[in-house]
Amino acid sequence: MDYQQFTETCFANVIGEQGLRDSDYQCVLGESEASLDVLREAQKSEKLPLLNLPKSCSDFAETGRYVVSSWLGSTNG
Repeated sequence: MDYQQFTETCFANVIGEQGLRDSDYQCVLGESEASLDVLREAQKSEKLPLLNLPKSCSDFAETGRYVVSSWLGSTNG
């Protein structure tokens, strides 16, 4: 399961002066590269298991039912 975030509509050239200026975005993007490298290495080495969630979501329905039944069981007692 891949996460995608679309940011096109947050820029000033699209929504006006209240939007993010491209130059500011590029500056912050450049500053984030070192942090992204740390996250990439953590994923590769499996130091942060959450970064390696399964690509399949076939068990989501079953997991959802379990979570809901567990939550309802803990609030009805």
